Amino acid sequence: MDFLNQAIAQVSDLFRSMTPGARITAGLLLAVVVISIGYLFQYQSAGPDEFLFGGAYLPNGQLNQIEAAIAKAGLNGQRRDGNRILVPRGQRAEYLAAVADGGALPANFHTYLESALSAGGPWESNETTRVRLKIARQQMLGEIIRHMDWVEDAVVLYDEQQPRGLRRTGLVTASVNVKPVLGESLDPRRAGILQKLVAHSVVGMRVEDVVVTSLGADNGIGSDGNVYPDAFQNEYYKTRVAYEQYKKQSILNALRDIPGVRVEVNAEIDNTVQETTQNLKPEKQGTALSAVTVEEESTQGTVDGGGRPGTTAQGPNRQGTLPQLQAQTQSKTSKSTEETNNIVGQEQTVRQTTGFTPKEDWATVTIPHSYVETIWKQRNPDATAPPKEEDLRLVQENLITKVENIVVPLLTRQNKGEDQYKQVRVEIVDSIPPPDIEPLSFASNATAWIGNYWSTLAMIGVAMFSLLVLKSVVKGAPAGSGSPLSGAAPTLTVHSDDTAGGGSDGESDAPQRSRLRIKKGVSLKGDLAQMVQEDPEAAAAILKSWIGKAA
Repeated sequence: MDFLNQAIAQVSDLFRSMTPGARITAGLLLAVVVISIGYLFQYQSAGPDEFLFGGAYLPNGQLNQIEAAIAKAGLNGQRRDGNRILVPRGQRAEYLAAVADGGALPANFHTYLESALSAGGPWESNETTRVRLKIARQQMLGEIIRHMDWVEDAVVLYDEQQPRGLRRTGLVTASVNVKPVLGESLDPRRAGILQKLVAHSVVGMRVEDVVVTSLGADNGIGSDGNVYPDAFQNEYYKTRVAYEQYKKQSILNALRDIPGVRVEVNAEIDNTVQETTQNLKPEKQGTALSAVTVEEESTQGTVDGGGRPGTTAQGPNRQGTLPQLQAQTQSKTSKSTEETNNIVGQEQTVRQTTGFTPKEDWATVTIPHSYVETIWKQRNPDATAPPKEEDLRLVQENLITKVENIVVPLLTRQNKGEDQYKQVRVEIVDSIPPPDIEPLSFASNATAWIGNYWSTLAMIGVAMFSLLVLKSVVKGAPAGSGSPLSGAAPTLTVHSDDTAGGGSDGESDAPQRSRLRIKKGVSLKGDLAQMVQEDPEAAAAILKSWIGKAA
């Protein structure tokens, strides 16, 4: 406490000894120092800005709306960092309120339909409601597509024709316009996904009625450099590319442990669309189709002499057959006929094949030479000298043989008797190391650091300058504890002359006396006290002179 009281007393004496202008200057400088320190504590030294919306990446159209809403609210401290918004630290709430008041908040998937349903009035027509919901659905589909990682911006438009005729079926078509992010492209696979997404979101829309257009430069090649089958209209090339991609991926999966390996497959596809083969072969023995058998039998008999004559035998009163009186003669005939129809037998074989079947394929595998050197170093960890060409050649031949044995079973071969290794080509290519990335110089790092924290450095500079000026003002203040008006009081000083002061005769033997000279000083009282201590006689003479003049 004593030290604090002494410090306060010294500061009070210091301010009392200053002129009014110096006091005002010191007070202003002290206020600048206090404000600078408060600014540093408020914004901290980690940087003056923070991201809006948690650093989410937003499309350019939405960023323009957000900046317009912020400017309308009178705020101007934001800046873009790519597709993000940076605002001054500690003012995020004000900027969010400005964006919300301007209606530029990033919308959710479901907010479009909710806003469209709540916007209608009680007297609104059904057609107006339908059109508003249609626009909301288009916006929602565009927002869903924009949330895909490879899409920067997307616009979805669809229209429907009213049902006409007896069938009462309408036509619904849509177009999807996509702008991929830098480094990505709209390949046919992604286009198919977008077609299914939009077609299944609108009732009555078919996949083939959705057209996907890229706002960037696309040529059917994906961002990974692959050519997709859907990029071709011809069925032959579509099937061939699909088969080649399938074989390529299977080989890459088998060789994935080799860093930097590249595989390309070329396939030969049968271009026959459809083929039907029918073979007929006759058999040695015929086959009976039908057989008919006819049997006939007849018996004839005669009596010798013609029978008994007279009315007894022939009349109406005959009674039964009289006993045979004469011998009889009989004859019996039998006939059998068989008819058979035969046909020559045959074997029938029908074979139907669908075209675009693979006939033969070839694979080219390239491996960087650095992988061969890596294998040699792993096998010779204690080697101090670099490997020789002969040593690397042995490793290279062994590697090629292993790769061929891996790839050959994965390929399709029609001619089984030929050399199976002719379809695989393994090449070791020279590997060129990428250029080293030079580190940033001290000047570049310093410039970047100053660009990030320039506001903090500026406030530190103002505070240091204020402290230096305040220190110079304090050091320039005169010593003493006189009144504030003492700066205007005259000062008396004593100087020695060769002649005695106050005399006119000019005698040389008289004692030397001090002559008074008046100059501007700090305090008259202090000067008199000093003169009394140094030369009491001179001080008494001055007082006598003043009293005499005053009388």
